[in-house]
Amino acid sequence: MGRFWPPLGWRVSRFSHCLCHVKIARSEAGGGDIEKVLGVVGGFRSQDPAALGQLYLMHLRINLVPTEPDSVPWIAEDGVTVFAPFEAGIDYFEAYRVFMLNFRVADLDAMLAQLRAAEIAVSHETAIERLGQFARIHLPEGNPVELWEPAAPPG
Repeated sequence: MGRFWPPLGWRVSRFSHCLCHVKIARSEAGGGDIEKVLGVVGGFRSQDPAALGQLYLMHLRINLVPTEPDSVPWIAEDGVTVFAPFEAGIDYFEAYRVFMLNFRVADLDAMLAQLRAAEIAVSHETAIERLGQFARIHLPEGNPVELWEPAAPPG
């Protein structure tokens, strides 16, 4: 990644052939200082990483990992982040998939219109009271991606 990546304060490690970046900070928890993860960033294997990266960039507006000094990484907006390990037998998504990405969006209806215009199939549209609206897409290699528009805070 060269002299401009990773930014100062980030640690870089190799995990499962992916370059993963985790920004850490000091935290008070359990009576002592421990390191705390501030965000989720990583990678995953793909048969065609260039094409999949372009799909994420063009249709979900997720910037790719910078490769040039003037490239800008994806910077998530403030908001809730959900991390949820599931029981191995849950039928929420296909049993042969180990994980499912879930991206928070501001306007699910607009996002779905944009994806459908690009001929990306949408499924599993649902609304859950006090949680928000959800929909799912499957990327070319079959990985499920859920899109979530959080419900407005009560009051």
